[in-house]
Amino acid sequence: MRFFTLFMLFITGQSLFAQSSIVWSQTAEVTGNQFGNMHPRVSTDGAGNPMILWGNHHTKQVFFTRWTGSGFTNPVALNPASIPIFAASWAGPDLASHGDTVYVVFKETPEDDGGIYIMHSFDGGVNFSGPERVDAIADSISRFPAVGSDANGQPLVAFMKFDPGWGSARYVLAKSNDYGNTFGADVLGSRFSGGNVCDCCPATVTSSGNTTALLYRDNLNDLRNSWAGISFDGGVSFAEGIEIDNTNWNISSCPSSGPDGIIYGNKLYSVFMSAASGKTLCYRSRSSLSNLQMEFIEPLT
Repeated sequence: MRFFTLFMLFITGQSLFAQSSIVWSQTAEVTGNQFGNMHPRVSTDGAGNPMILWGNHHTKQVFFTRWTGSGFTNPVALNPASIPIFAASWAGPDLASHGDTVYVVFKETPEDDGGIYIMHSFDGGVNFSGPERVDAIADSISRFPAVGSDANGQPLVAFMKFDPGWGSARYVLAKSNDYGNTFGADVLGSRFSGGNVCDCCPATVTSSGNTTALLYRDNLNDLRNSWAGISFDGGVSFAEGIEIDNTNWNISSCPSSGPDGIIYGNKLYSVFMSAASGKTLCYRSRSSLSNLQMEFIEPLT
């Protein structure tokens, strides 16, 4: 789960200079540079051991490794050669876990006609299933998959969706009730500002109980604040949205970055980047899931 890392960021952020209160272990080498090492993602198995996923832009592969107690396993390529994947420094495959149930999602290239696929493991990443298609979108276009899991360990996959010709960018979410073997029709999880989403910015999906949040960067006439679509029925529908970022960054070019977050109690805690002040800063914010309002925001850097 991403919960521990993000929650520690918010707790330690109460005093940005209280580094003496944090005890870090020695670093452990995950892999050499021959595997590309782009856009790494981390989650944990049921025993709390880290699992790491990343992409290789040149070979179009997604690699996975897990901690054994004394070191990381040799990286293994998960995608078959018949499904080359999209990977960049700012976006790529994603990883989520629920105990020893592990999900990996990736986008096939070329992006204009490739699909989004999911693979699952029920033994903490020792063995993975073959890839299953997530997006059934006819002539629409998809990119930037993000995966989370609900309270029952079922996968929730968000992705950006376009009309043919790359128009009308929005984020949607598809649910599975059989651990990623099949998915229902996607539902809209964005457009609460009245604009489209930032069409080169990845997203995040997080869930707690029946509440699901789809966090993304918006684009309302070049105003690129971060938002969260909120579902109170486990991702079946997204009726409400929260502006989790009021820095009002107006930029015509694409930032190529998106928000991340966790749900804790009835609060949504978020982190994101903004250069609205003239400096590129990392921010955190807290929003209420009771009244759907942002309560607090501050720069972390």
